[in-house]
Amino acid sequence: MNLRRIFALSALLGLSACPKGNDANSIADQFVDAYYLEFNFDAALVFTSGMAKRRIENERQLASKVRATGALSGLKAKVYYDTPEHRSVREDLSHHTYTLETAVGTTLLSNRVLVMTTKKDGKWEVIAFREMDRPRPRENPEAATGNKPGDGVDIGSRVGTTTTSTTNEVRP
Repeated sequence: MNLRRIFALSALLGLSACPKGNDANSIADQFVDAYYLEFNFDAALVFTSGMAKRRIENERQLASKVRATGALSGLKAKVYYDTPEHRSVREDLSHHTYTLETAVGTTLLSNRVLVMTTKKDGKWEVIAFREMDRPRPRENPEAATGNKPGDGVDIGSRVGTTTTSTTNEVRP
């Protein structure tokens, strides 16, 4: 009986570790969640190949060196995004544009990120990603209230309805 429970729990945990979807949009969304919202290099690597994979591996090495020195401050970052723009370039290539808003203390940074996905051997992967503009800092009016951007305060041109958020240490 205990063996059945252990097997059921293992199967349930295994399913929760699987990607949520395997289409281009889902893979791009899951990558952005892992990399930009959770700051989890290992989770982001699952969705990458090529240049994107090399970039994350390099950043993971740099981050582990910085963490080893204890140089990270205790600041927490909250990252939000609305429904991204997904655009099919070809049958096997898609671009996904996200507007990220990062709240760190009283500062709110806004920038756009382009994530490129391609289909290889029937599987969608992130092959490259880049920040399309420099983050534009401005005052974060929600810092005192603890609200997320968009909760009753106009912070710019937010067009989507789906917002994803997480709190984590600021990445070096």
